[in-house]
Amino acid sequence: MTWQTKKLGEVCNVDYGTRVVRSRNIPGEFYVYGGGGKTFTSNEYNREDCVIVSRFAMSAYCVRKISGKFFLNDSGLSVSTKDQKVLLQDFVDKLLFASQDRIYSLGRGQAQRNLHIDEFKNLRIPLPPLSEQKKIVKMLDEKMGKIAEMKKLREASLADTEKILSQTLHEIFEEGKQKRWEEIYFGDEKYLKIIDGDRGKNYPTKMEFSRDGYCLFLSTSNVRKGNFDFSKMDFIKKEKDESLRKGKVSRGDLILTTRGTLGNSAYYDSTVPYKNIRINSGMVVLRTDQKKLLPQYLIYIINSDEFIKKTKEANSGSTQPQLPIKVLSKLSFLLPPITEQQKIVKRLDALSEKIKQSVELQKSQLEDLKKLEKSYLREAFLH
Repeated sequence: MTWQTKKLGEVCNVDYGTRVVRSRNIPGEFYVYGGGGKTFTSNEYNREDCVIVSRFAMSAYCVRKISGKFFLNDSGLSVSTKDQKVLLQDFVDKLLFASQDRIYSLGRGQAQRNLHIDEFKNLRIPLPPLSEQKKIVKMLDEKMGKIAEMKKLREASLADTEKILSQTLHEIFEEGKQKRWEEIYFGDEKYLKIIDGDRGKNYPTKMEFSRDGYCLFLSTSNVRKGNFDFSKMDFIKKEKDESLRKGKVSRGDLILTTRGTLGNSAYYDSTVPYKNIRINSGMVVLRTDQKKLLPQYLIYIINSDEFIKKTKEANSGSTQPQLPIKVLSKLSFLLPPITEQQKIVKRLDALSEKIKQSVELQKSQLEDLKKLEKSYLREAFLH
């Protein structure tokens, strides 16, 4: 039997969320959702346990299920059946997930993808008999339940894997305390220098940046946790580079973000393809005396839970997240002899590589489960 089809708007209500402005909102226990994830909180809610669809600023994951009570703003919408005796709400919810690609294709706009509401309401959807709808819902609940359990196990395993390096670092530091390793401060220039970016009159304006050029001018988006991200770059000309006094990076330096996003770091070694690099005013260069302090050891210190905790404590009470040099200078860490540093770096590098491979495998397995989930949804509504 071929199922009849109806336009979505004929059998369903399409209800927009309510506009809410953060500055005039009263915070509370309910999260506010819109076209993406949760943002701030409100003392009111207008939805409970329902599927929402992005209306503005759509991503490929434009359909999502929100559990519990929440506030839906006008960047999202919900879809409800007009008659449960004709169309089950559970069937509608699963159909929305199965139609996610089609819904995303209805987005319009280049800078921001917004849902074309008329086309969304005109989507033709299958309308099988109620008994068939119940069978489909039951079958998908069983299959999706199994997938959800497998995803939960994979995610838990992934989280445990990502904690291994932090746990190993903690063990190393505890061992260092017993061995009475020297405690030094970031401000101790016998071991390292903290170099600020140039903030003078020659600091480049937006008009002086280009997509390519002589010198890469780093922004905080280029510095991640332990590595660089060169997906988006700004360059300045040679003349501008030579007019700046401070902030030039040399091979072997570490870069640490100190404003906005705190504590991200990267190591400028021979693998980085750019010869001329400068930092902006939201970061510092850490230049070690490599006969006493290996930069490869220091980057593990910076990425440790202990250092992150210290930066948060030093920044508590500040409205703008920042780590001034005078504060950074007073933070301490344990320094083993250079031969011990070399052993630690070798051990942690090998462990990091194993963790990376394991994480990639587990993420790949999670993606496979998502694809399986998608195929079950698609097959359920083919008729």
